[in-house]
Amino acid sequence: MGDPARNERIKLRATFYNNLSVAAIVAGALGPTLALYRGEFSNVGIPQFIGVISAIGVGAILRWTAEAHINEISD
Repeated sequence: MGDPARNERIKLRATFYNNLSVAAIVAGALGPTLALYRGEFSNVGIPQFIGVISAIGVGAILRWTAEAHINEISD
């Protein structure tokens, strides 16, 4: 049987990484997308595209990290 305090620390760590994942995706992908929709970008090019793809990638990596921590929980 696992230590309840250890399991709680793992859950908190996983929640932290999951929240960072959400923040990366929202700030890096949704922000520029909404600015583009509102017409605030006059020239959309490769740098903006790379920024959006990077934000989604960082968010995915952080989400996988959170899931890896959750898998460490013992019964």
